[in-house]
Amino acid sequence: MKIKLSIALRKISLKVIQKWQKIFCNNKDLNISAILCYHDISEKEWDWSVTPVEFEDQIKYLLKVGRIVRLDKLIRSGKENRSLFTITFDDGYESVYKNAFPILEKYNVKATVFILGKGKHTDLLSEAELLNEKQIKKLRSAGWQIGYHSKIHSNLNDLADSDLVESLVIDKNKLEKNLSLNFRYFSYPFGRYSKKAKKVLKNEGYKAAFTIEGSEYKNKSDLYRIPRVTIDKHLYFTDFKTLFTSEGLKFNNLFTKLLNIKDRLQK
Repeated sequence: MKIKLSIALRKISLKVIQKWQKIFCNNKDLNISAILCYHDISEKEWDWSVTPVEFEDQIKYLLKVGRIVRLDKLIRSGKENRSLFTITFDDGYESVYKNAFPILEKYNVKATVFILGKGKHTDLLSEAELLNEKQIKKLRSAGWQIGYHSKIHSNLNDLADSDLVESLVIDKNKLEKNLSLNFRYFSYPFGRYSKKAKKVLKNEGYKAAFTIEGSEYKNKSDLYRIPRVTIDKHLYFTDFKTLFTSEGLKFNNLFTKLLNIKDRLQK
């Protein structure tokens, strides 16, 4: 995916939605729920890094228009519970503990971080430290939920059956023992999943698994294909507010699907 082109197209589309909303609708009362997916909270130039200042502005906005709840509460919520948001982090960078955690504590927000196993990781932020066991345990004791993000951060569709079990089950069991916890939730690396992966997760006892399909969360969602909305450094605050409307998330879901189709065709 050529991110510069995709970012430009997204920005233009969100501007069109903004103009349409000003003319035809009033979005003061949101009636959506969504799970946000962050990665790194820092000043780094990586596309998936969000600065602490921008992150705090986004959190304050979500609290203004709705409520931020823990992941398990959102999944259990009924149809009447709308305008709910949940914060998640993929990969488990140390910046989550050093930069995001203090901000979320300030607003009494409990998040979920999906951590990686001990394998050789690919496509991660270079020279960025991952959370250590002490930091993970501190987050958990503060009310955070700890999920699993696989052993080696590779596309699960590319793994042989034995490697899939190693990545989703065997390494996960070792990590659970080291951290004295049970992983209930799983985040698919790159958002890629398969029927085979979903079956392994169900059999292993995971309660839910999460993609990055970019749409709002609905109670009828497949528990092993729950969509999240990825937040990147190019999503400026005005666009962020537009994205988290009914029209914005419908567009984002369609846009994400088109980008995924484009990526598959280029392979």
